[in-house]
Amino acid sequence: KIKALESLISGETDILIGVAHYYGILVRGLDLPEIIRYAVFLGVPRFKFNLRELNDVSSISTTATRLYKHVSTEEARIIDTVIAFLKRASRSEIDVINKSLKGEASPGRLQRIYEAFLKTREIVLRYLEDEEKRKEIEKEGELIIRKENDRLYVYIPDVRTYIQASGRTSRTYVGGITRGLSIILEKPDDRPILEGLMRIFRYYLEEPWIEFSWDVINTEIKKVDEDRELVKLAKEGKIAARMKNLGRSIMFIVESPNKARTIANFYGKPSRRAIGDIIVYEVTRGDVFLNIVATVGHITDLTTDPIENDVYGVIKLNGVFLPVYNFIKRCRDCNYQFTSTTNVCPKCGSQNVVDKLETIKVLREIAEEVDEILIGTDPDPEGEKIAWDIYNMLRPINPNIYRVEFHEVTKRAIEEAIENRRKINKDLVNAQIVRRVEDRWIGFALSQKLWVVFKNRNLSAGRVQTPVLGWIIERTEQAKKKVPKTVILLWSPQDETRKLKVEIQKRFGTRYGHIEALVKEVHVEEIEKNPLPPYSTDMLLSEAAAVLNMGVNKVMALAQDLFEVGLITYHRTDSTRVSDKGIEVAREYISKTFGNEYFKPRKWGEGGAHECIRPTRPWDTKTLIDLLRRGIITPVVPLTKDHIRLYDLIFRRFIASQMTPEVVKHIKAKILVETEIVEVEGDAEVSKETFSKIYNIGRKRIPMLHENERLVGKIIWAGMTKVVREYTQAEVIAEMKRRGLGRPSTYAKIVETLMRRKYVWNVGKNYLVSSEIGKEVYEYLSKSYGNMVSEERTAKLEEKMDMVMSGEMPVQEILRELYEEIRPIIGEFARELHHKRPEEVTE
Repeated sequence: KIKALESLISGETDILIGVAHYYGILVRGLDLPEIIRYAVFLGVPRFKFNLRELNDVSSISTTATRLYKHVSTEEARIIDTVIAFLKRASRSEIDVINKSLKGEASPGRLQRIYEAFLKTREIVLRYLEDEEKRKEIEKEGELIIRKENDRLYVYIPDVRTYIQASGRTSRTYVGGITRGLSIILEKPDDRPILEGLMRIFRYYLEEPWIEFSWDVINTEIKKVDEDRELVKLAKEGKIAARMKNLGRSIMFIVESPNKARTIANFYGKPSRRAIGDIIVYEVTRGDVFLNIVATVGHITDLTTDPIENDVYGVIKLNGVFLPVYNFIKRCRDCNYQFTSTTNVCPKCGSQNVVDKLETIKVLREIAEEVDEILIGTDPDPEGEKIAWDIYNMLRPINPNIYRVEFHEVTKRAIEEAIENRRKINKDLVNAQIVRRVEDRWIGFALSQKLWVVFKNRNLSAGRVQTPVLGWIIERTEQAKKKVPKTVILLWSPQDETRKLKVEIQKRFGTRYGHIEALVKEVHVEEIEKNPLPPYSTDMLLSEAAAVLNMGVNKVMALAQDLFEVGLITYHRTDSTRVSDKGIEVAREYISKTFGNEYFKPRKWGEGGAHECIRPTRPWDTKTLIDLLRRGIITPVVPLTKDHIRLYDLIFRRFIASQMTPEVVKHIKAKILVETEIVEVEGDAEVSKETFSKIYNIGRKRIPMLHENERLVGKIIWAGMTKVVREYTQAEVIAEMKRRGLGRPSTYAKIVETLMRRKYVWNVGKNYLVSSEIGKEVYEYLSKSYGNMVSEERTAKLEEKMDMVMSGEMPVQEILRELYEEIRPIIGEFARELHHKRPEEVTE
């Protein structure tokens, strides 16, 4: 083997022939960028096992992991035991299990693991020897069964060997990464295995496959050969100037450390270096070296230090308002955040403080090393403001600074963002500055009034939170009123499965132990129903909170994680628009799972940069769990059951939005229940079922009814009930969207603030009930500053801020208007309290 390699290196040999095995010498370890150009596979790399001779660790585990989607929960746990063992086992332990499976040794202390392998083998045989189950498993394309000489053989595409072996042709050198060419020559019966390989390959990498043609091959060979000449010249040091251009370096800045790690992992295993408290991930992108770093949120905020002629951190000078920003500091002990020049936490007195100035120092240090800086903060006004801050602080060190925008954390999206870099959008920055100043002015002025009146520094007020508090108070009062109600379950005597629940707004006496009912009128209409659009932020918060019984803050936190690990698109959006990439995701899943006839692409909106909340890949929940279990994907954030539940909801709603309409029989009927007429309405039958195969939340289904049909029933509940229920967290979010208050990034924060201030309580299944202090605060603000915190004024202000964002309204004009509004309440007492900053909340 050594002689063969030496012969290749010396040029005596042009071709090496070997076996495509994961640990083979041609698959792993070769690093000869100037020599190895092509990898040609004669047949598809695959595993082949005799189904009746699964007597080693590799064959049992490799086959069993392909069954995850089909086995029971208990069977999956047994397979999990085997996989967990393999992740930590030593070579000697694996040898013991292999010998035990062949009857050549005793497992000893590994008895429990040995038994798990035996059970796993039983599971594999039970599923693969059953023809019906086998056909279902083979549909996945990751496992093929063939009968040869009256024996069943398992074929599994070996994608890891393919990636490793083809990777020998594309290696890192001083100028970046060499261009390589990989070709699979399929045998006559290889097509199903090849399709399986390509399907599994897409779990790992997003690169497309190209059908073989001599035109393509000749073009690629020419490019590869030209590339190797470049490598040769680089080794000889003859093109140093060109190498400098090829090997340029970029600092890629994001907000979240999780996002930084996810992006770094797209380019192989990153190198890590620590500069102070900041971790820098170093990877290569071919001709570019990326230094990926996270700011961990905002860098600056309006100062709270007293300044001459200022209004809560904004200087008023000759009629012009100049916001003054300071570096954000955070106390490590109590987690309090502040923006004064002191290094002592104003809340707990600790000096254990993190200063964002240190983050800027690190970024400046890296800026001196790199050729270019790309800022990839979140694609919204807040992200644009962070980018603007970073730009201004790094520009004196390195002026080559650009903004990159991506709405999903996938390699394809990052590559497109890098190629489509742009300047920072000043209108978005201005809109965020205006919004922050307005938050500060209203928040400080009204909050300090509340401090004095109620002698409680935990209180706060805001332009959005106050009217929302009013809605909750009003609904809490309405919910105190009660009316009688009886709930009756009806069914057909001829078919007790045809059940219908009805409500009557009166209390039936106990004499009605047995209910008689008669269907009086029935109107049946066959209608076509379209699916709902995919989620925007308000829709997701409303439905997830209701369906999954979660608080809106938890929903947002879970969605943040799913976005940062690359599973869903950006989760703070008011758009339901679907991009071409999104439509392609739906097409691939729907055509494979249901058939092409179920696919109906819909944009759900035109134009604009923002998109709906959707999955980034055509992976349903079963597939996602399967990939996690097998270790094919390893998110930088461990995914919990709640992450999976939320992902499932997002996935199903999105896929349904791209499916064909359904045809249903819709019923409106009147039923005489004893002495009361009850009207019922709902879908009775689905003539053509499409999107409800995957998403059926919120649809009211009732049995088919016929005129003069007699029903019987019983009372299942009777008593006094509330006229209306209190608002749920989900309903408050929906109401904010409907009335035009707040924005995607603050919906959940508003609800959380009202609870944190103890203005409202969360009871039962996320119902919100107003507290006494909440009512007192609202009454005071409504009476004293009703115009300032009214719903109408707040909605109007939102419109003006949108005008700033689109460049239609000057910043100073809206700031002057806001200042004139708060000027009457900025009195002497406010200046005295000025250095004591209220704990702020946006809006």
